[in-house]
Amino acid sequence: MNLDEADFSSEYSVLDFEGTSKTSKAFATEIGLVRLSPRLEPQEEYESVLQPPLKPLKESMSYARLSTGEINSAPTFGEVWPYLIKFFSGTVMVAHNKIYEIGVLKNELTALGERNAPPFICTLEWSRKIIGNRSNSHTLGRMCSYFDIQLDNAHEALADARATAILFRKLMELSPSMVDAVKEAERGVVHFMQQSRQASEPRIRDRFRATEENSIEIDRALARISVGKKRLVVITGTPDIGKLAFGEILSEVNLEYRETPPTMGTAFVIQANTAPGMSKIRKAQELGVPVLSESDALLIILKIKG
Repeated sequence: MNLDEADFSSEYSVLDFEGTSKTSKAFATEIGLVRLSPRLEPQEEYESVLQPPLKPLKESMSYARLSTGEINSAPTFGEVWPYLIKFFSGTVMVAHNKIYEIGVLKNELTALGERNAPPFICTLEWSRKIIGNRSNSHTLGRMCSYFDIQLDNAHEALADARATAILFRKLMELSPSMVDAVKEAERGVVHFMQQSRQASEPRIRDRFRATEENSIEIDRALARISVGKKRLVVITGTPDIGKLAFGEILSEVNLEYRETPPTMGTAFVIQANTAPGMSKIRKAQELGVPVLSESDALLIILKIKG
């Protein structure tokens, strides 16, 4: 379907939360938003780690790859709400798995004394209707693979929101029924009162990306192996060839892959290309352990092989 010919009247805000748990009582630990024009063109993005009113479950923090320090130094949802209003007021919200996002949003809005909630369109529900059994799963990651949508840093709120925004348009192009549902949702938009108080600045999550062809870190890692006799290697994230296969390659040069956090006995840490977490990287930086990209780790293996 040619969406340029569709008569949309509202703007859209694609929303993704990371939360304190996966239950209906969850509050937000991170928010990602992408605002779209009536023509579904990206207009503005927003992201922030958020400090919830209750302690997040450990597994939820691990899933989102957030640290206690990041959360404790972040603003609350209420403190950023004066800025966020424009994403929620007069817009149709879009989410992949709207049940969870609606639940978190209602918990946050209720805490602010707001009783209204905007209408939602769910790309998970519509992918099931449109794609059906052509895919054995309809998770965001699987749908990104199906439609060849780039999803870097999955389970970061803004990264997921960006991918969902692209998926939203691709599904709309395939389904006139979804277009009709979106137009119907436009009738239910709500408007929130603007606030005079200043919003707190967002707290962007800590990010680190190992650079490729980093000769300094490569030499440090080789020295720890040859001189320090350190043989343990830690991987954070999922390598392109998989952890098992990467572990087998490491074992060929008598290096041992470990799942545990790095210690002083670790030769180096590999930051995988897919979904690397920050906790092992933070620990490595504290200990002075080199952190290498996947390609540089493979280069070290070739150097050891001679």
